[in-house]
Amino acid sequence: MDHRPALDARRLACFVAVAEELHFTRAAARLRLTQSALSQQIARLEAEVGVGLVSRGSRRVALTAAGEVFLLGARATLAQAAETAEAARRAARGEVGRVSLAFADAAPLGILPGLVSRFRAACPDVHLALTEMMTSDAVEAILRRRLDAALLRPMPGTEELETLVLWREPYVVALPAAHPLAAEARIRLEQLRDEPFVATSPVKARYIDWRFRGALARAGFQPRVVQEANQLTALAGLVGAGVGVAFLPASAARLALEGVVYRPLGGQDVPTTEMALAWRKDETAPTIAQLVAVARELAGGEASRKRGRE
Repeated sequence: MDHRPALDARRLACFVAVAEELHFTRAAARLRLTQSALSQQIARLEAEVGVGLVSRGSRRVALTAAGEVFLLGARATLAQAAETAEAARRAARGEVGRVSLAFADAAPLGILPGLVSRFRAACPDVHLALTEMMTSDAVEAILRRRLDAALLRPMPGTEELETLVLWREPYVVALPAAHPLAAEARIRLEQLRDEPFVATSPVKARYIDWRFRGALARAGFQPRVVQEANQLTALAGLVGAGVGVAFLPASAARLALEGVVYRPLGGQDVPTTEMALAWRKDETAPTIAQLVAVARELAGGEASRKRGRE
């Protein structure tokens, strides 16, 4: 068994310089070493390898047959070392790796496309694994380290996570196109007192219940839910079928389903909805830092666009 030590990268670099210059003085100047120090490094390398690599004549320097072969491997080893070091630096900067990101079902209609496209442009070598998930499930998955981050509805129970609000929008009411209130430009909550509603299941409805609680109390009623569904498209489709009306985020109008109209809510306290990026407070992964940086930039851009429209 060969017990020779691993070759020193510095000595490999010295050998490559001598092989390329075929002159110890020029190679030493290139490496910013004294000629004697360079000669010592080559001698030690040859001792480690066990064969002569450089032929030193009185007038010229040449590689031995072994040195010619060794040069190919030395260059490859140095190149691989440089690539490995750069890969480590890129990982430390969060430019390579994997991020698992969950998103609420409303996110694709709002902030998700912009966040994903910007992050992929900034970090093309980071694999972004996307999964649709309810807010409550996403919070648990992040805390249990089964998930890196999520686009979710910030609500009571998410305080254990760091959150950055990226998107705000008002709620609207979705109505069947033939509904008498569809002719109204703006609808007050009181006008919906006797309407049947389609809504998400109680577990998923906690956020909207929380956002509407005060406004509905002032309007003096609670919605009469006649049908449940958990996807925005399903809710809007049921509205179009005439099953009932629904409170949906304004971006749901982008679904443009036939038979459905969306009307803004009137009054001084129209409930709004938010979408936030959430991640662990003790998160140290550089890839997540990159995601958060992209999200902050995106949030700033969205705020500027909203101020420009006002």
